[in-house]
Amino acid sequence: MKKKITKKTKKTTNKIKRKSSGLDFLELIDSDADGLSDAEEKKLGTDPLSADTDRDGLNDLAEVKVYHTDPLDPDTDKDGISDSEEVRLGLNPLKKDKLKDIFIPHQGNDYKPYLLQSKRAIFYSLFFVGLKAIVFVFALSLPVQAFMMPDVLALQRGQILDLITQFRAEKGINILSETGKLNTSAQAKAGDMVINKYFDHTGPDNHTLPYFLSQAGYNYRVAGENLAMGFSSAEKVFNAWLKSPLHYKNIVDEEFMETGLGIDSGDYKGKNTIFIAQHFGTPAALAAAKAPEPGAASAPAPAAGKELSQVLSEKVHPPAVKISPPASKPAAPAIPAEKDRQAPAKEFSYSADQSRVFWKYDGRETVFTAKAYIKGEISQAEVYISGYPLTLNKDETEADLYSGRLTVEENIDDFFKVVIAPTIKIQDAKGNEVIDSINWYEIKIVSQTPVEKYTAARDVLPAGVTKVFNASRAVYGVGLAIFTIVLLLTILVEIKRQHPHLIVQSLAVILLLTTLLVI
Repeated sequence: MKKKITKKTKKTTNKIKRKSSGLDFLELIDSDADGLSDAEEKKLGTDPLSADTDRDGLNDLAEVKVYHTDPLDPDTDKDGISDSEEVRLGLNPLKKDKLKDIFIPHQGNDYKPYLLQSKRAIFYSLFFVGLKAIVFVFALSLPVQAFMMPDVLALQRGQILDLITQFRAEKGINILSETGKLNTSAQAKAGDMVINKYFDHTGPDNHTLPYFLSQAGYNYRVAGENLAMGFSSAEKVFNAWLKSPLHYKNIVDEEFMETGLGIDSGDYKGKNTIFIAQHFGTPAALAAAKAPEPGAASAPAPAAGKELSQVLSEKVHPPAVKISPPASKPAAPAIPAEKDRQAPAKEFSYSADQSRVFWKYDGRETVFTAKAYIKGEISQAEVYISGYPLTLNKDETEADLYSGRLTVEENIDDFFKVVIAPTIKIQDAKGNEVIDSINWYEIKIVSQTPVEKYTAARDVLPAGVTKVFNASRAVYGVGLAIFTIVLLLTILVEIKRQHPHLIVQSLAVILLLTTLLVI
C-alpha cells in the first residue's frame, strides 16, 4: 500500500512539473529576439524567425506595441511613404493625411511639417537653383541676332526716349516732342554707320548732321546729335551720355524743342553690334516765337560722376553741337543768345579731324593718351572719358599739339560697353569756351558677358522668349509663398514647441527664393 501511494504521488508531481514547464517555454520563447514571443507572432501572422516581417525598417514589436501599425504591411496608411520613413520624419504612419503632414505642424508630425524637414528643404533648394541654371543656359544659348530683332530695337529706342523725357521733366526743362522728320534723319544716320562701318559724327563721305536733316526735310534753327554704339541696356546708354559733357549738353538744352531717335544693328570690325543716333532740333518756324529770353537760367550740370559736377555746370553752345541751317534751306532770322552777343571772338581753333584719344591695357590698368591740335592761345584744355578728366598740356614736340595722359585701374572693356566719343573742353583767357568731341584712335567692340546677356534676354526680348523667364518666376513666387506660410504656421501653431534648426533652414530657403525671384 505504501508503494502505491508513493508511486501515485510521484506521478502527479511529474504531471504538474510537465504542465508548468510547458507553459513557461511556449509563452517565453522568442526565436527572432524581436520582443514578441513565437506564440504572439503566430497569432499575429508574423514571421517568428524575422524581427521585421514586412521589412519596412520597423521591427514587429515597435509596430504592434508602439506605433500600432500593421507589421505585415510596410505602408500601413497607403500614402506612399513607408511606416519607418514616416516615423523617422515625425509623420503619422496610420493616417493618409499626406498634405496635412507635409504642410501643417501638428502632434502627429511632432510639429515638424514634412516640407521643412532638412532633406526636403535641401532637395527643393537644389531644384530651385537647378531651374535657374536651366533658364540661364537657355539665355546664353540665344543667338546674337535675337537681340537685334526689330521689335527688340524698337523697345530699346522707346526706353531711351522715355529716360530722356523723364530726366528733362525732373530738371524742369521743356519736354521734347518726338517728330517724324527727326526720327527719319536719326534712323538714316544709324543706318549709314551700319552700311559704311564707321562710328563718327562725320561719315566717310563727309556727310554730317546737316546732310541727314536736309535729306529728311527738317528745316531747323538749331540742331544737335548724340551717338552711341554697342550691346547694352537703355539705362546704360543714357547714363553714358550723362557722363559726357557734350552729350549731356544736348540732353538738357532748353533751346531744343523736338527730338528723334534711330537705332540699327550690323557688323563693325567683324562683330555684331548696335548703332544709336539721337537728333535734337528746333524748327525754324518756331524758333523766333519760342526763342529763350536773354539771361535765361541754364540747366544744371550732372550731379554725379567722378568729379564731373565740379567742372561742368555751365550751359554752353559749342559750334559742333549747335548748327546753323545750310544756305539751301533759308531759315527765320537768327536770334542770338545773350552769351553769343556779348562774347568776344575766340582766339583759338580746334582741329577735330587730327585729334585722337589712344588707349593701352596691360591686364591690370588702362592708360589713356589724348592728343589734340589747337591753334591759338588757350588757358585750359581737358578731355573727359566716361567722367574721368584728363588735362592737356602744350606738347613742344609738334606745333599746335596739346597732349595728356591718364591711368585708371579699370578694365578697358568697361569704357567700351557703351561706345561714345570722349569730350574735349577748351577755354581761352577771355572766357571763350568750346566743347566738342574727340574721337577714339581705336574702338573696341565688347561682347556681352554671360550675366549681361542673361539680363538682356530677361528684360528686352519679346514675350515669346520671355515665357521661360515668366514661368520660372511663377515657380519661385509660389514656392516663396508656400515656404513662408508653412514657416509661419510652424512658429505660431505651437509657440512652446519650436524647432530652431527648422526655422533657420526655412529662412535660408526663403532668402534663396527671394534672390532667385529678383535676378
